[in-house]
Amino acid sequence: MPSDQSTWLIAAPQDGDSEGMLQELYSKLSQQSKTFSRNSIGQLYIPSFKVTDQLHNVLNTHLTVWPFHQTGTLDSLIALSEELPKQDAFFTATVAKIVETLRNLLNNDPAKLSQHILVNEHTVDNYLLKDWRWNDGRYGVQKGLRDMTEVLNKEMTSIDNMMKTKLNNYNLAKGSLTQLQRKKIGNLSVRSLADVVNQEDFIQDSEYLETLLVAVPRNLVKEWNAKYERLTSMVVPRSASAVASDDEYTLFSVVIFRKVHEDFVQKCRENKYIIRDFQYSENLLSKEREELLLADTTEKELWTELLRLSRTNFSEAFQLLVHLKVVRLFIESVLRYGLPANYIGVIIKPEPKSTKRTLTLLKNHFTYLSPRSRGAKPKSSSGGGTTDEFVGEYQTLLEQEYFDFVLPGEELEGNSLAPRFDLYLFRTNIGQTRGLEVVVDVVQHTVLFSSATSSSDMYASLVRRQLGGLVPPKIASPSILSAGQGADLAPLVNFYSKLPKGPAAAPAVRGIKARYFDGKNASAAPVVLTMVAIFGLGYTIDYQMHLKHHKNHAH
Repeated sequence: MPSDQSTWLIAAPQDGDSEGMLQELYSKLSQQSKTFSRNSIGQLYIPSFKVTDQLHNVLNTHLTVWPFHQTGTLDSLIALSEELPKQDAFFTATVAKIVETLRNLLNNDPAKLSQHILVNEHTVDNYLLKDWRWNDGRYGVQKGLRDMTEVLNKEMTSIDNMMKTKLNNYNLAKGSLTQLQRKKIGNLSVRSLADVVNQEDFIQDSEYLETLLVAVPRNLVKEWNAKYERLTSMVVPRSASAVASDDEYTLFSVVIFRKVHEDFVQKCRENKYIIRDFQYSENLLSKEREELLLADTTEKELWTELLRLSRTNFSEAFQLLVHLKVVRLFIESVLRYGLPANYIGVIIKPEPKSTKRTLTLLKNHFTYLSPRSRGAKPKSSSGGGTTDEFVGEYQTLLEQEYFDFVLPGEELEGNSLAPRFDLYLFRTNIGQTRGLEVVVDVVQHTVLFSSATSSSDMYASLVRRQLGGLVPPKIASPSILSAGQGADLAPLVNFYSKLPKGPAAAPAVRGIKARYFDGKNASAAPVVLTMVAIFGLGYTIDYQMHLKHHKNHAH
């Protein structure tokens, strides 16, 4: 279940009036909740990025058997879909760090924070929900998707490096100022003594004697007065004098011979007296004042610079994050819906605590996109067997929600002004998509079903996207989801008979032939069936194919 503090990006194939769909969704959402605002839903204009002719040849629509020997572009597309979640996490983390920097600079003041978390001088909600459009002037869609993501990543990396450098410089300056200020406001064991002592408290220009300053806890003052002369030899009698006092310590000066300096310091430590390392200088006080003033000025200058830079970089980084989300949305849409790459995008900011109702409304609205086979009751086979025994294995999979989560972005915790994103894609109607018509020329590609090559990994990735990620347990034979009437079995027999007979493929081939292609069941072949794609990685993918025999096709 997505967060009720998130902003949702939704994509569906464009098959009608996008503005009409937006208005219809708003009407339904406002009827569901009287407080739902028109400003909480907006159009997301998904650009049609450059897609090569090779990809057109491969991505017919939604689901087909892919001729991998032609799919260098497809390989790149799938690789991007696997890489972008990591890039997305980096983008999200960078934006989150900028927000956290602003929050710290502004002492966690929500009112001040809202004045600086702006995108092009507009609030985040206005930027997203006021008919968001791709910045074509800056990121031309004529570029390839790989080039596009590299440009976005390069800019975000530059922002991240710049912020790290500036933040480090500011933290050093702030640390230096804090240290100097602590010397002014701490107790006598840590604070600066330049404005506490004066020249008369010290023996000047003595070759053998020196004056030490000792901070004695208030509860040990009586003990100090009684024993300081006997801590070591060569301590000047009656030389201890109270210089200053606060709530925790009393500062004493004491005169000793230089030759016993180390012994006296050690004895003081053993008795929990604190020796202050201090050398009196006439210009020490003015020097410390100058250091404090310089540190304070430097800290304020760097604070101002970092605040300005964080405000600017938040705007830039947030735009980059949204553009990357849209690229991901486009790539996933192409892999699931196919071409032409025309998709409707909608941005919705659900009301708090209404996520479940909003999600239910969207599911009902996009019902026309769900597969016909979803929830369909299996029919009996006229060959004497039924499909009920096979459906049970996948019942929980068939009843799952028909929309897919696509690696939602990380939430910017504690800051509703910079929301997280959840990306959804609603699947097209499998039964109506012409790209599902798998003709008999797929015979030449059957090697994919038992190959351990990267192509099989690509195919598995595509199947998971297009069929909602249905990955059943390992099985050695397929199960029928529904049966049809009067289909010609010749191309199916030909197809399966040419599958490689390797160790991984052989069990599935035998099961398919025994169950569906013997004489007893030949008169009732399935039109829609579940095939098993067995790959060298040792897992199986369950997917549906709509089979159509072209009688005029030559094998």
